[in-house]
Amino acid sequence: MHDITTCRMFFVPITLDQGWAAYMWDMMQKEIHVLDPMGCQGLGEGHRRMMHEEAVSKIHSALFTCFNEFFAKWHCTSERWKRKFPKITDDIFTRDETGICMIHAIRQYDGNKMKWPLTKNDIASFRKLVAFEVFRLCDEHANFVAESVPRITFDEPGE
Repeated sequence: MHDITTCRMFFVPITLDQGWAAYMWDMMQKEIHVLDPMGCQGLGEGHRRMMHEEAVSKIHSALFTCFNEFFAKWHCTSERWKRKFPKITDDIFTRDETGICMIHAIRQYDGNKMKWPLTKNDIASFRKLVAFEVFRLCDEHANFVAESVPRITFDEPGE
């Protein structure tokens, strides 16, 4: 069993009108990192930042409400958290590409930088890797999930 109180980083995927992003809580540094694949595009940057600030505030409050409810001695408080908006890419992505970019950021952001760069070329490779990993997933009976897809798709409800 995993002890959640020892986790350094908590990631939350978020979807906004402009696309997907991820927020990362660094429990050791008391920092919230906004990982936005469209953050470098410069268009409406102030509005975008305000939108993230509002969403982060609400999620931060809810997250610590849960921590305090379910963990008697959570190791840090919700007060005095810094917000960071690291530049995670130089490439321009469309709204439709932000979902895979968000998954890439969650897997590759180490709290300081991207371990595997977020570029158009790298996302194409990463998309294939994610598809491969999804088809390798197993259910609780060690059956490949991918084998169930055709059965679920074509079986009549209630069978």
